[in-house]
Amino acid sequence: MGNRKDNEDNEYDILRRLLSEAIQSKDQINEDDLLTEEDKEKKIVIKDKDKPRRSCANCTCGRSEKKIVKKSSCGNCYKGDLFRCQGCPSYGLPAYEPGDVVSFDDEGEE
Repeated sequence: MGNRKDNEDNEYDILRRLLSEAIQSKDQINEDDLLTEEDKEKKIVIKDKDKPRRSCANCTCGRSEKKIVKKSSCGNCYKGDLFRCQGCPSYGLPAYEPGDVVSFDDEGEE
């Protein structure tokens, strides 16, 4: 039993020594040396994220299904989560009176 603990302590000391040597090492790679002149001249293109991505004609990722707005047909949505069907678009919202418009602030204030 004591032999195993000694091995673990020895491995810990070895890892500690290697880590301290790596930190103190002066042989670090300069990041600028990794780029060629061609790489430095290339322009970085950032795509506009304001446009929503469209689903392709033979969509298999599920993006086309996300576009479909589900409507509830049970008529019990206003009563609360206990009375809502599984695919109800109001699931997770508090109960409300029939005909009320439920909306939330973007900032999360009530």
